[in-house]
Formats: sequence, structure tokens, C-alpha cells
Amino acid sequence: MATTINELFIEAATAAADRHAYMYRDASGSWTRMTYGEALQRVERVGAALLELGVQPGDRVALLSNTRIEWTISDYAILGTGATVVPIYQTNSPSEVQHVLVDSGATTLIIEDASQLAKIDEIREHLTDLRTIVVMDTSKVEDRITSDADLMSFDELEQRGAALDSATWRAASANVPTDTIATIIYTSGTTGAPKGCMLSHANMWQSVENVATADPRVIQPDDRIVLFLPLAHILARIIQLATTKLHGECAYTSIATLIDDMAEIKPTLLPSVPRVFEKAYTRIQGQLASAEGVKKKLVDWALRTGRKRNHYKWVLGRSVPPLLAPQYAIAEKLVFSKIQARFGGNLRMCVSGGAPLSREIQEFFLAAGIPIFEGYGLTEATPLTLNIPGSFQLGSIGRAIGDTEIRIAEDGEILARSQMVFTGYYNNPEATSETRDDEGWLHTGDIGEVDRNGFVYITDRKKDIIITAGGKNVAPQNIENALKATRLVSQALV
Repeated sequence: MATTINELFIEAATAAADRHAYMYRDASGSWTRMTYGEALQRVERVGAALLELGVQPGDRVALLSNTRIEWTISDYAILGTGATVVPIYQTNSPSEVQHVLVDSGATTLIIEDASQLAKIDEIREHLTDLRTIVVMDTSKVEDRITSDADLMSFDELEQRGAALDSATWRAASANVPTDTIATIIYTSGTTGAPKGCMLSHANMWQSVENVATADPRVIQPDDRIVLFLPLAHILARIIQLATTKLHGECAYTSIATLIDDMAEIKPTLLPSVPRVFEKAYTRIQGQLASAEGVKKKLVDWALRTGRKRNHYKWVLGRSVPPLLAPQYAIAEKLVFSKIQARFGGNLRMCVSGGAPLSREIQEFFLAAGIPIFEGYGLTEATPLTLNIPGSFQLGSIGRAIGDTEIRIAEDGEILARSQMVFTGYYNNPEATSETRDDEGWLHTGDIGEVDRNGFVYITDRKKDIIITAGGKNVAPQNIENALKATRLVSQALV
């Protein structure tokens, strides 16, 4: 059994060589599908080329790109060399990119296109450790690729690898210890410079195991998962890895084209952040609000029927009463099918994380047959909790999954312990000791409570608690969420 992320990929790609692994738009804009076997071949080529370029175990290799197939190919290839992947958000400013590259000491950088190369040009004199820059899309920098000694195209990198013996990468991959740091993800701290969160192969493997085995209805082997979230974020990366472990398919798109692309992708599972559901809800509600007379009565009846039916199916995990099932079939045909079509028509469920999701929005989509299951995690450990079919409580972030333990500290802070809790912050032992104590408990910084059934509820951030002159603790998030529940309020700050 695999104990490293690169071996997890090799096992999946070998066992499911002929299954489709990835779906993405090619340079012409047409949809292309890639099998696991084809992906493994590309990973071996890129990995062999990186080894020839001098990438060694323990080196840091940075990735600065949107979510795309080359990101994933690079990720597995780097991990197989024993090096550490340092993802950088494509939206980061040049100064933010500089901090990550300098702090991590990255020796190799793989970037997306000319716009990202322009950022590097601005800060190049400060990147003393950087030896090689690989560009995925060279359409606007062809002359630079041929003239600059430290630049090369991704195509050239792959072609170099094709001429080499892939067995060298396979051998290196097999010798990567499980405690090797697989990735350093820089957290967007609200105070001070971002900290590099170190996750070992063992940490990430446990995260994948927790997701893949949480419930067989969460991710299934025949799932097609749409990924528009940045792979620089741990949530998207763990979901992709869990999908790979179960031999599912990932389809890549962007937030700009998500709605249109879903009609073509027809995903079965959508991992997202609340903002996407909020925007879809506002748009749909605006259309429903214009309904009058018989049409309005039909919509209201359909929503009532949907709430009843899906409470049995998703919240209670029980069979739907015989008389309710045909009523829902009518409601789905006349009303909900039009809402479901916006998401491709095949969506089984959605997973939401990163921020609280309004209960009103969650109840609406649940009634429409698009259940959204909230989960919770941090860069330092994700996911810690998750609502799953049959174990679902509106308003909660779910129960602890896998090997995760949750307890509430005396001051109300949520503490978590698991094999997936991060190794520490890169070159920052002080911050590490403040976040992970000697007993292995991760101090999340969130205030919450656990009910008698094990469901966890977040009530606020520890640092946001307002203490009045009279000594009373006020949690502003409760007030903010109440304000945002109305259609007329998008954001609120207490």
C-alpha cells in the first residue's frame, strides 16, 4: 500500500490505466480527456527531466499557475523526485511571490504564462536561489524562451524527459520516505508575513485516507469532479488526490467559465466555496421572485415538497415515504430540473468549505435536490470535520472524520488532533509551538461547540471575540450571519 503521495498516484494510474483521469480544454479550446496511463507517462517524463536538471530530495520547487493539467503533472513529478512542492496563488502580487520564493529557497519555478513571468521579471534580482524557470504557455514569450538561459518551455521539459530513462524517476520515487515534506503552503495570515505550512507525505496521505473512507457516498469511483478552485489551496488538492485514489475523473475549469462549462462537463460532485453558491442562489431567487399566480404557487409547493423529501434522504439517511416520492418527482420535473440543469444535470452533491455557508442557501439547494455538505479544515490539517449523507446537520460543519479527534478548550477554542496535523511552519518554530502543542493538539483559532451527537458548530474566530466594558464576550459572527441571510446584504462587519 502507498505511503507517499507519488506512490498513491502510481498505484492508481497502474491499476486504472485505461480509465479517464482528467478532462480539460486544450490550446484550441476543445475538451480533451486523458487516461490515468497517459498521465503517468507524462509524469514520468517531467520527473526524469527535473532530475536531469539537478532537482534533488529536499529541494523546493514552486508552482505559480491556475488550476490546469500541467499543474497536476508537475505536482506528481516533483513529489517523485523527493523534492517539496511550493504552490503559489496565481493572483499573488510580485511582492507576495517574492516572499514565498525567497523564504522557501525555491531552486526551480514552474509558471503558467507571460503574465506570471512579468511578475518574476520584476523581482528576479532578489531570487538568488532560483536556477530554472519553466513556462507552461509560451505563446507570448517565444523569443524569451530561446534567448534567456534560465528559461525553458514546459513542452521542452517534457520532451527532454521523453529521451531519458523513466526508470530513474521511478527509482527515486520509490525511495521517498513518508516523513519527507511534500509541500509547503504559505498561509494568508492576517498579521505579519505569510507562514510556510509544512505538510509531510504522511500528513497528506492521512488527509486523503480520511476523505476517501469517510463514506462511500462522498466520492465514488465513477465520479466526475469539477475543479475550479486553485490547486494552491489544500482543499482542492486533497479532493483531487482522493478522487485519484478512487479512480475518478477531475475536470478543470475556471471561476469565469464555471457555469457554462458545467453544462458540458456534467459533473457529479462540485467542491466549492460559499461565494459560488451565494451568486447562484441570488440569480435563481431573482428569477423565482418574478413568478406570479399559478406559477408562484407551483414554485412554493415544489420547495415545500423538496424540503420534506430531502430531509429524509440526506439529513436522516432514511427512505422517502411512498406518497412523498411521486410528489417530488413532479416537483423535480416542473421546477427543480431547471435549477439542476444549471449545474450540468448530473450533480449528486456539493462540498463547501473555506467560509461559513448561509443556512438559508443550504436549505434552498437541499430542497432543489442539490445537497451542499459543509466541511471544515485549515491549511494545517484538512479536512477535520465533514457533513456526509446520513450524518448531516444543517448549520454545523459536521462530525470529526477518519482519525480526527475534536475537543473544546476552556476558552471555547476548537482543538483537533490527527495524523494529518501539519509538521510545522517552515523556519518558524515559535509559531509552530503556538499552533500545535506538545500533545499534538492543533489550536484552530476558531471558537465553537460540539453537541451530544458529535456535530461541531463554529460560533466565531477567537481573535474576533469582542469583550465589552462590562466583561461580556460578544461573538460578532452570529450577528453578521443574521445580516447576510437577507438577499439585500452581501457582506457585513460588526
